[in-house]
Amino acid sequence: MRKRQSALWIMLGVMAFFSIGYYVLPVFFKNESGLANVEHYVLAEVVFMSLLFFFFLIQGVRFGERKFLNRKQKKLKLPNLDHWFFQNYKKLFYICFVFWLVYYFTTDLTVYNVEDLDAYYNKQSVFKGLLAALSNIFLAVMAVSLAIVIKVKSKNKLVMICCYLLVSLLLLGTAQRVFAITPIFFFVAALCLHNNYKLSVKVISLGIVFLLIISPFMVFLRQLSDVSEKKELLDASSSYEVDNVFESGFKSIMARADLYLVMTHLKNDLDSPFSHFNHVQYVSAIVASFFPSVIIGHKPQVLSDNGELSGEISVVAWNTVVKKGIGSLTTFGAITAYREGGWFWVILNGFLTGVGYAWFYVFFAKGGQIGKILFVSLFVTLAIKQVPPSLFYFIVYIKPTLQIAILLFVLDKLLFRNHLIRSNL
Repeated sequence: MRKRQSALWIMLGVMAFFSIGYYVLPVFFKNESGLANVEHYVLAEVVFMSLLFFFFLIQGVRFGERKFLNRKQKKLKLPNLDHWFFQNYKKLFYICFVFWLVYYFTTDLTVYNVEDLDAYYNKQSVFKGLLAALSNIFLAVMAVSLAIVIKVKSKNKLVMICCYLLVSLLLLGTAQRVFAITPIFFFVAALCLHNNYKLSVKVISLGIVFLLIISPFMVFLRQLSDVSEKKELLDASSSYEVDNVFESGFKSIMARADLYLVMTHLKNDLDSPFSHFNHVQYVSAIVASFFPSVIIGHKPQVLSDNGELSGEISVVAWNTVVKKGIGSLTTFGAITAYREGGWFWVILNGFLTGVGYAWFYVFFAKGGQIGKILFVSLFVTLAIKQVPPSLFYFIVYIKPTLQIAILLFVLDKLLFRNHLIRSNL
């Protein structure tokens, strides 16, 4: 972390912490991470690839920070909506809390034990899809509102904290660790954006302890073969027992530290003379994802080199390593960039991704309250879910947020225009 505190470097610090579990511990605990039989030079190669990507990502962030942190750089400022939010943030907290509860109790947040993913997603209604798309926005509004309430020392903060804690507890029923810690790290981001760094560090520490405690419990729930609904998962949790919480937490984290193992398998396949990557299909699918289906019709699977889900790298990893059933395995920026363009692209991709992080931070987090909410809504995705993502994954992840920003920009201008019309009348 740098001397000059910012939410950008807090994000990178959180990413660095979670990278310990993926990149550092597996080297020292080879038996637990499945690396015991991997040859040293093969392991060294993928470790070097990961370090190379990380190094140039940081250089890209530093370059982008110098480039974008100036007064001329455009930031997302929506005067009317920003003012409206600040006037009503307490009400919006409870409104978003209700909408989030509706989302939670009407939508399956986990797809474990689903045999046909396409059929599962096709059954989802438009209403459920809309709630799912906005769920992180609801949570981000709550986190930013809570950070403001704490900053101004409002009397309502106790009730709002209880509501926010309830969200965290309910997410335990998803059996997914990333979901369970999302409210905590959304709150961390919101605190940083409002210059409450001391409290944010305390919340980060709390989040880490929370992760260690719940990690074996989440693994236990996921391993239950006869449940798939949230209620059934919570009912089945009564049979959960553990002797040493922190030891079990560490072991459960190490059991998921399979990144290097996946990378070695993928790199071996990618280096094969029979390996082929369809760059045209891959890039065109990303471009097509920016346009609605109403305009261009059927859209190919994004981030896939064959237009289908089977061409996405995490699914490719599953089919390469496990070779049976339906699933995906951990794949992050370095091996993804290597798949797209080899060693040179690992370097350039890391640098450009870092520049993207800096631009994203300045444009959203340095803007008004609405910009801060949109930044918070992607904090976990960019800092924890992908450690770190490659350039194209980064673009796809921020795409919905950019689209929302455009819609809000138009709405803000319309509000300004109506305000002028009323003033003239």
